[in-house]
Amino acid sequence: MNRYPRCTNASFLFLFLFAGLTILLLSSIIYIVVIFDPNAYKPEIIRLVKEKKERGLRLDGPITLAFFPSPGVEFNRLSLSERNSDDEFATIEKVHVSFEILPLLRKELVLDEINITGLKANLIRFSDGSTNIDDLIRSEEQQEGFHLDIGRVRMEKTMLAFRDEDSDTHFVFRNIGLEADRAEERADAGDAIRSNVELGFNITHPGRPEVDMATRMRFHLALNAERRYFALNGVKLAAEAQLPDTTRLLIQSSGNFSASLLEEGREFSIDRFTFDAGIRSIDSSFDIGVNASRLGLKGQNVTGDKVLGVAKINGSHSLTSGKFSLSSIKGTLTDFRSEVFTADLESKNQSQAIKARFSSPLGGNIQALWLSLPELKAEIEAKGASLPVNGIQGSLSGSASLDGLTRNARAKLNGTMADSNIAAIFSASGFIPPHLAFEVDIDELNLDRFSPRQQDRQRRQETGRLKQSFELNLLDDLEGLNMEGSIRIGVLKAGDFAASRVRLDIRP
Repeated sequence: MNRYPRCTNASFLFLFLFAGLTILLLSSIIYIVVIFDPNAYKPEIIRLVKEKKERGLRLDGPITLAFFPSPGVEFNRLSLSERNSDDEFATIEKVHVSFEILPLLRKELVLDEINITGLKANLIRFSDGSTNIDDLIRSEEQQEGFHLDIGRVRMEKTMLAFRDEDSDTHFVFRNIGLEADRAEERADAGDAIRSNVELGFNITHPGRPEVDMATRMRFHLALNAERRYFALNGVKLAAEAQLPDTTRLLIQSSGNFSASLLEEGREFSIDRFTFDAGIRSIDSSFDIGVNASRLGLKGQNVTGDKVLGVAKINGSHSLTSGKFSLSSIKGTLTDFRSEVFTADLESKNQSQAIKARFSSPLGGNIQALWLSLPELKAEIEAKGASLPVNGIQGSLSGSASLDGLTRNARAKLNGTMADSNIAAIFSASGFIPPHLAFEVDIDELNLDRFSPRQQDRQRRQETGRLKQSFELNLLDDLEGLNMEGSIRIGVLKAGDFAASRVRLDIRP
């Protein structure tokens, strides 16, 4: 009896075909490796780049073939010039591209992976708004029936230098690491490319070596080149920067962003947006958080739902905190308006506490980074050891503005405070930390109202020993602030003492 399974003719035929195809494939690979020299195509590649992009390409390193884990080609030591110029635009240490063979038979180029190592490029935004990469990113019609598909992109040791000629801004993006993987196909994806992206980089300033920001980002990318549309969903951003004078900046942000860049109707939108930033120095800190459910820009028109925010300043001797809200936003990039802006602030130190509530319509210019509160109203209450038991109250009105480009803020207010008529002008510049300046005019000020020792005036008058003493700890409370200004008082009273046209100057 035969103990081995019987082999049919069909089995022999299958084994024969499999062995033959394997030998043929291995022979082809050996032939290509031995006979085919990809470096022979260098002149043709250089010619095509010059013809199609009007740029000079140099291939100083060898071009090599790879077959495992997938077929591909590797370029070494590349450089590319600016358009119609011999000036260097970019250099790359190595580019490795792997692709699938069978899709080529269907006129499809499926790239498994693109690995780029050591890219260095100079990006320039010219005064007219154009850039030196417009010709490289401009969409061109693909050959009919030809489809390009990329599965994965990896970049490491990348550096991009950016210069804006209009504002004379210079930044360098160093240590860029990018990982982008094709996301799962969706029924509604259409022609959009969908990827999961992780990105990390450092930002430095050529003229400010002490400034260094490290940033990490994760998001889901949807890109449709034909419609010039992209969306970043589920964005998670974290950044940490070292600023001058040992100051650190911490940023976290999240949200969904989309943009359509068609010339006939550019549109941007943000939803579920959060932004948290903190500034830390040796003896103080500043934190701010902003939350917006939806913000949109269509052409020049701006729309937005309610915006909420919180802020806190922790100084060496004081703590200031606040919250603000902004109603729906309407208008244009250069002239937008929100009907209701409110802010509640509270400041405390060891001896006193101040609460204030502000309200006004808000207007602004996004392009100029300018904000205005044209009908500002303020209700203020102060309590402390050097103030009356019930504290003091005030009501002021006026206007305020903030210029983000020059980093200056200004407010002009008039009203009453502790039964005195007040006209005041305040300004701040620099912001981190701010330089404060003020000019205050008071018609009449009775210091007895600020001294608890004078509140029992009647009892001490009965003893016939009224003391001409009072305490005013204002200067102690201002210790550590970068502040200067003047206070002018028409009539100053303290007990039986009175003076007119009094001026108090405060210098840092």
